[in-house]
Amino acid sequence: MGIEEMFRDCKTGGYDLEGTSLKEDRLINMILLMTLAYTWAIFQGTELKKKQVQKHVSRRK
Repeated sequence: MGIEEMFRDCKTGGYDLEGTSLKEDRLINMILLMTLAYTWAIFQGTELKKKQVQKHVSRRK
């Protein structure tokens, strides 16, 4: 289930990778940047969950 959410985030539901029209090196750089941002967000979410404040955080509409 988590992988489906990641794909949605990378597509039009979040980072809009499909809308960038990037090619080759720029696409690779964008994917690397998105990977770093996504990883940071996962770590932040894990910390929030540990603090038991996740009910105060939600996905932007």
